[in-house]
Amino acid sequence: MARASLTLRNIVKNRRKLQEDTAEATEEEPIPTTPTDIPKKTAEAANETLAPPVNYTGVVPMPSDIPVTGENSTESTSTKTTVIQVKKFYKFERKTKILKFGLFLYFLRKPIVRVIVMRITIKYKIGRLRSLQSSTITGESTATTCTIKPEYEDKVGQEGNGDNVDYDCSAATSSEATIEEAKIDPTKPMVIGNESVEVSEVEFNEDAKDGTKNLVKISNATIGVLENTTYVIQDKKLILTGILKPNSTSLTIHQPLPIDFYDTSINEKKNVYCIVVDFDSSSRNTTIECNTDETPIRTNYGNLTLSSHNSDTLYLTLNIPPGVNNEETINTNTARNTYYRKSSSGLSGGAIAGIVIACVVVLAAASIAAIMLRKPAPPIDNTTVVGLKTVENV
Repeated sequence: MARASLTLRNIVKNRRKLQEDTAEATEEEPIPTTPTDIPKKTAEAANETLAPPVNYTGVVPMPSDIPVTGENSTESTSTKTTVIQVKKFYKFERKTKILKFGLFLYFLRKPIVRVIVMRITIKYKIGRLRSLQSSTITGESTATTCTIKPEYEDKVGQEGNGDNVDYDCSAATSSEATIEEAKIDPTKPMVIGNESVEVSEVEFNEDAKDGTKNLVKISNATIGVLENTTYVIQDKKLILTGILKPNSTSLTIHQPLPIDFYDTSINEKKNVYCIVVDFDSSSRNTTIECNTDETPIRTNYGNLTLSSHNSDTLYLTLNIPPGVNNEETINTNTARNTYYRKSSSGLSGGAIAGIVIACVVVLAAASIAAIMLRKPAPPIDNTTVVGLKTVENV
């Protein structure tokens, strides 16, 4: 199944690469970290007082790049497979002795958590006078806390159905110096809710690869999610409707919005030209139309949560309503129009309109028939021609 792309082979591959990278790193000076400030098992990670950052001078060995896996694994996976995926890092900020960035996560069959803790290794930018300042801090390792944004608070504790969730991350630093590099330390576990998870067991999306190399260079894009997304297939166009979150994200009508959709027929993503056809800044109701005439898509309803628009200014993805059929097939290369709507105990407006039109047609036909039956028969010609005799014959 495409959505459960964290396969056993990927896990083994990541662990093997991590072991190789760790073996290479041991030849360099190790980063002096304090692993005890990352709790192994706690449901209250956000409320714990984390130990201060660990400072060091001299050579700064940075952790190896974290392996990036995609969503297009060709391997089959169990329907019970669980996935936690980092989809995007964004908006790195440096404020005095604090660093901040955004973290966008994907949860599939895993409880959505309020707090995530990870360890970030920092390398500072040091000038030429460093040799005269032996006490200058060249880098440090610090615990970073990521807290779910208020817009997604209602999802905490629920099992993810391929939900995309946004987090704010921050960490204290002991120096105000400019940060040259900042990386997640793959040798220290992440605490996801009340569970300690090795970094090698967390999948990193292709869109997150810039953050795995250096958080300082991540995109400043705005994050947006189309919540409760429903779809319509009409004239080989895929029309998506939902509610845009958060309120700080905005779209404009006729705005081009190319989106990558996961296609199950080829087991990879397709880029489709889409455009915003409706956006209400008050209700946040949004309609996006995708032209799939030349780029047809075949996928499952649940796979819409793997979709993404990724530009320098906006990263947009989709969440679907709870309780829907994830396996429902979406095929835009079909001759007839297909409409999806949420289940309802009443009739839709279209159905009611159809019934009314049918009734009008029946009434019109009945009226015409009645008129035809009442039409009078043509008059019978009773004129009798009588032979009149002429005067001469009298």
